[in-house]
Amino acid sequence: MDFTHYPLRVRLARVLWEIAAAYGRRSPQGMVVDIRLTQDEMATLCGAAQVSLQKALSELRSEGIVSTRGIVVRDSEALRSVADLA
Repeated sequence: MDFTHYPLRVRLARVLWEIAAAYGRRSPQGMVVDIRLTQDEMATLCGAAQVSLQKALSELRSEGIVSTRGIVVRDSEALRSVADLA
């Protein structure tokens, strides 16, 4: 997916959305992704430096959109909004 012209926050949200859609399962906590990705791997998927990814991920966590004890999408509508998906 070519999205390098988007801000990192949008790219990260899109990557998380795609991963959750492909590998997630519903649970009371949200959409739980049963694959393990390191932050380094996520940074590569987003085309970003790891330190930049950490900041963007921290923002999504603090907003309650995702949890990173594993990957859990807690608020899928907010994630779609950040990802700028229709």
